[in-house]
Amino acid sequence: MFLSCAELREGSSRRTGCGRWRAMSAAASMVMCVLVSLTSTGAQGTTSAEYQIKANFLSQFPNFIEWPETAFPSPQALFAVCVIGDFSFGTALAEATQHEAFHNRKISVRRVRKIADMRGCQILFVSRSESSRYAPVLAAVRNSEVLTVGETPEFLVTGGAINFFYDQHGLQFEVN
Repeated sequence: MFLSCAELREGSSRRTGCGRWRAMSAAASMVMCVLVSLTSTGAQGTTSAEYQIKANFLSQFPNFIEWPETAFPSPQALFAVCVIGDFSFGTALAEATQHEAFHNRKISVRRVRKIADMRGCQILFVSRSESSRYAPVLAAVRNSEVLTVGETPEFLVTGGAINFFYDQHGLQFEVN
């Protein structure tokens, strides 16, 4: 059920042809779909509800992907979920992760403003406000152990790994 970062980088994309990431296994995808459907009921009403659902979803990603120990600066390092751009999550992402842990690592949430600070993240959420900067942002974390997550169709085309989108069934995701 787990995928390593190396496996994700070696895979291919069915949807966009970018070829960097492989879709999650059927079992993991089913679990993720259940999580999304449970949290997406009535969520299209407000932006805050949208970001609450995205925060809940992001807080569960560490359970489905394995990061190598080399992705962390030390054995005591926190698991870093970072956001670049509009911080529409407010406190929702911090609240969703406050009781979560990944392999005995507490999860920290932080906003990054400088491209140089992104390499210290395990998950990087790239806000739609950064759509004009996708190329330099994604280039900065290329060949590192950072899972990139976005929220616009262009995100996958420029090399992002996972994209959130809404359809008639609620919040969905695409894996590049």
